[in-house]
Amino acid sequence: MIQMNLTLAQIRNRAATLLQDENHVRWKTDELDRYVFDAQYEFVRLTGHPVVTSSVTLGPDQSLYDRPSDPPLMELTKARVSNTSIEVPIVTPSLLDEATVFLGEAVGTDWRTQRGPIRAIVLDHASSAQFRVYPVPQLSDNIFHLNLTQGIPVLLASGGATHVLAGAGGVITGILQSAEVLFEGPISPPRNSLRFAAAEEVSLWDSMRGVLDSFANYDVSVTATTDRYAIDFLDRDEPNEIVYDFTQYNSDPSAELSEQTPLISPTFQEALIYGCVERAYLKENELRNIEKSTLFRQRFLEFVADANRREPQNTLTRNTGANKKRIRTAWRWR
Repeated sequence: MIQMNLTLAQIRNRAATLLQDENHVRWKTDELDRYVFDAQYEFVRLTGHPVVTSSVTLGPDQSLYDRPSDPPLMELTKARVSNTSIEVPIVTPSLLDEATVFLGEAVGTDWRTQRGPIRAIVLDHASSAQFRVYPVPQLSDNIFHLNLTQGIPVLLASGGATHVLAGAGGVITGILQSAEVLFEGPISPPRNSLRFAAAEEVSLWDSMRGVLDSFANYDVSVTATTDRYAIDFLDRDEPNEIVYDFTQYNSDPSAELSEQTPLISPTFQEALIYGCVERAYLKENELRNIEKSTLFRQRFLEFVADANRREPQNTLTRNTGANKKRIRTAWRWR
């Protein structure tokens, strides 16, 4: 069965109904939207879901990197270096400061400048803005070169097989590829929308650059309104003749925002309604409103507890499969 997502407009309207303020007299739409965004952020912080993967590109002779940001992760729970199938541990600096051997290899006195294949990701604390790779990778490391270890077999008409990609005669034997650290963890939701904005479209100037170069000798007429941006190229010999017209219509940002859907599963999106109402009632420091806020806080936390029961992740498994008890067994004394 396909689960239907709630849009921001639907969550806002249902919250306004519970607040008995459908006309948004006491609580404006943008205010309720902010409460919904905050509720989603708190839900992810308390449950650790959804879990996503984000990457950081590595470079040779560089050890310090910014935390992944596309998308940003609230917590770095697992790490793996691309071009390898090996998961690397995430440790604190104190572990390497006190260790003489780590994963079977000697730890240097100044381990921050030690070079060699990556064996760990170092975080000062869970919310560090930067991380360090240990040891410092070098250009000669295998992570910067993806080598073909076996030729690709091609079946011949005679029934035999040959390898077309082999290490002889100038045939391709390796492919240069950028190295990355793939991090896994709960996504850090935005605070001003339900989802991160899609990649920006090509700007008006970039899309018109070639046209401007082609029509440099023509007169240009520009029209800009709240919903339309137009550039017209006019023939100088015939002023009323438009040689080329480019028009771009502006979309309504508030309408696009209202159609956004939450990052969390549809199963738990109702929690955002209660989280929104909880925050709305705290607007006035009155006992009755505080009591109402507490009531909706409890409803919100019920969904959090349900998500923690139904959506557990096993950190010991590679694919982070769900930890569900499928068979229950018990001993009974007779």
